[in-house]
Amino acid sequence: MTPRSSPPVPDPPAHPPDGPLHLPLSWHRTPLAHPRRTTFPLPRSRRTWIATADVPPTMPFSDALARIDVPSPVIRGCSPGIAARLKAEGAAVVAVGSEAILDLSHVPTERRSLRELVRRGRRWGVVRPIGGTEGERDRFAELYRHSRHGGEPQLRGLFRTALTAETPAYVFESREGRWLGGLTLTRVAPGYLHTEIIARRPDAPVGTMEALIAGVHAARRAAGDRWLSLGEVPFILPRETTGGWSRVLRWSGPLQEWVYHARGLYRFKGKFRPHWRPLYLCAMPAGIGPAMWWDLMVVSGYRDLVRYRMRG
Repeated sequence: MTPRSSPPVPDPPAHPPDGPLHLPLSWHRTPLAHPRRTTFPLPRSRRTWIATADVPPTMPFSDALARIDVPSPVIRGCSPGIAARLKAEGAAVVAVGSEAILDLSHVPTERRSLRELVRRGRRWGVVRPIGGTEGERDRFAELYRHSRHGGEPQLRGLFRTALTAETPAYVFESREGRWLGGLTLTRVAPGYLHTEIIARRPDAPVGTMEALIAGVHAARRAAGDRWLSLGEVPFILPRETTGGWSRVLRWSGPLQEWVYHARGLYRFKGKFRPHWRPLYLCAMPAGIGPAMWWDLMVVSGYRDLVRYRMRG
């Protein structure tokens, strides 16, 4: 009697990298000799928010931060590994959101419902890469202005809003040549890309954005990348997250949903079965208080968005 074979043991789920070369979200690896950064002063708390930075390809994050050398820095979009290293150096860390990360070695359309949305979207056009030519920058800016939230007060410093020649970008182009959706990427680690903007025209057909992300998934996998982050969902925190300010953010969920629609963003990104991991706000030296939160709300434009919602 032939012995019954055991069922194959599935591979353990892969975890995204989080080593010394990993950068905070919206920091980007690019061929430079020295880091280049965009900062905002936080006057009430007397700190400096490092919103974005361009970092040489193989420079560790700790070296880049030392060379940037700003007083009392504040950094958002920190992975658990970055947050742990900064905390060991005396920083205060607060979980403020979650990152959705796709493993490019796996097909994203395993679920029938997502596969059907991608199929419907592909009926209307194709996904193609774009560069940073002046004409493409103008067209992408026009797409962004006419996207769902393009007419609202715009947030500043939380992600890169401009298409450049240094960052990968893709659009979903209709058969008539019209751009129905698009996204831009930054490289936060070797083989690891982060989505900055996801823009969709209000009249884009059902399935357009699902087809766009599936197309980018295939393109970046073919290019040799391993991980694609769909970006942050703010105010959505893992249940095990602790800490006073993190609890405040979790309890303020209904207000944040009214202002930012975080749950809708979470549901959309969740369609792709991502690996979710927490993101942190880090401040050095330690000490995160109401003055710093108020500074960030004002400087980032979040206060203006709250006022806009209240008028609406």
